[in-house]
Amino acid sequence: MKNFFRSLSVMLGKQPVKPIEDDYSQGAQELHSLKRTPEKRKQIREMRRAEKDLPVRRKFMIRRWASVLFINFLF
Repeated sequence: MKNFFRSLSVMLGKQPVKPIEDDYSQGAQELHSLKRTPEKRKQIREMRRAEKDLPVRRKFMIRRWASVLFINFLF
């Protein structure tokens, strides 16, 4: 309920306040700590590099446009 009133006050013009660590639940704090480990950061960096090296495939885009045009020609 606290978040509801906080978001309502922001909607009415109050400046937003960054939540403090104590506002997060225990599960959320554990999840954030897991995301911040150096091994996890290294793994994410490697995954992003590997994804950049993949060739660009336009197969889905071509199929999507073909289906859009086909449906439009029906009407």
